[in-house]
Amino acid sequence: MGLLTGIKVIEWGDAITAPFCGKVLADLGATVIKLESLPKGDPGRGLPPFAHEQPGRDRSLLFAHLNARKQGVAIDMTADAGLEIFETLLGEADVLIEDRLPEERAAAGIAYDDVHAKFPHLVVASLTPYGCTGPYKDRRGEPSVSFHMSGAGYATPSEVESVEQPPLSLAGRPAAMTGGLCGAAATLLALLSRSFDGEGSHVDVAEVETILPVMASPLNLLAFDGSVQPREARGHGLAPFDFYRVRDGYASVFLVQEAHWQRLMKLMGNPEWAHAPMFADRRLRAQYREDLGNLLQPWFDEQRNEDLYQRAQAMDLPIGPVRGMDEVLADAQSAFREVFQHGRHPSFGDMPYLQPPYRSTAVPWHAPAPAPSLGQHTSGILQGWLGLSKHEVASLAAAGVI
Repeated sequence: MGLLTGIKVIEWGDAITAPFCGKVLADLGATVIKLESLPKGDPGRGLPPFAHEQPGRDRSLLFAHLNARKQGVAIDMTADAGLEIFETLLGEADVLIEDRLPEERAAAGIAYDDVHAKFPHLVVASLTPYGCTGPYKDRRGEPSVSFHMSGAGYATPSEVESVEQPPLSLAGRPAAMTGGLCGAAATLLALLSRSFDGEGSHVDVAEVETILPVMASPLNLLAFDGSVQPREARGHGLAPFDFYRVRDGYASVFLVQEAHWQRLMKLMGNPEWAHAPMFADRRLRAQYREDLGNLLQPWFDEQRNEDLYQRAQAMDLPIGPVRGMDEVLADAQSAFREVFQHGRHPSFGDMPYLQPPYRSTAVPWHAPAPAPSLGQHTSGILQGWLGLSKHEVASLAAAGVI
């Protein structure tokens, strides 16, 4: 049982963004049918990383993560009979998640006005790079492009020495994940609204726009007075506000309040140089950032991350270790909350599944059923949902429709 038990979702989306949206709903208890277009299915099946570093269509660890707990249906979406099956499935569903371009959406009959006229109860979540309206609505995209179209790469790192220093990209696929998460959240709200009036609605998510809230500081400055700070002139106006080497890695030291500075100096034993007029307040310290860094670094060179973190915690100081992924997973907090649970995967055996980042007494979490093979549950869904006979299903398979 889960919060969304009884909710039926059709997910027709490729790669990451739409599948992550579907994953969030599946983890909450929804029945999610992953619809894939024949003959090749979701190209996400071929995305790295691969189990045991052996590439293969059904060896993608990313696909296994995003599509666990779902059922798989494969249909030829270019065939009239395939589109008829799709439409009948929509009549049984509560939610459609899709990421198609406008012409494909129209060809499949899932332009929102058309769908709403036939299935007024249906919530449709469209997850696309730029949204379903505007001059970019017909453009293809990738999450990496969406990330940089948002301005995030330009603003990363936060400070550069020269305009010649290139922008940075964040690890992973942030625009896909924020797009999928925002899509799931908005879908939940649409379902809540439907519970009052019975009407479905359209959720229109643009990947690019889901990154914009992350860019709150530069965007708010621009919106307020039109200011665009040059990359080489950007600064936080705060110091110390940086990463510092320690004996076993790096520590993040991002001090915002004046009280933080006073506590850090106390932790350091109140060095004499801290009383210099050039360090009297945070704006002066920012002005002499480089000098301050040179004075702080010898002390940090003598620290170890975990010990420094514990002492900073005791003094309410925002200082913490910059951990590698192996350290994150070995951490006592991660172990206690069982961030990973192990299950079995038919292609590569033991599979550690990442839990959702929440715990709820209403949604007891356990290792999910593995991601479906292409079309694994087609026959069962067509017979169970639509009432087709085994003979009818066999005929559709023989014709290549399913």
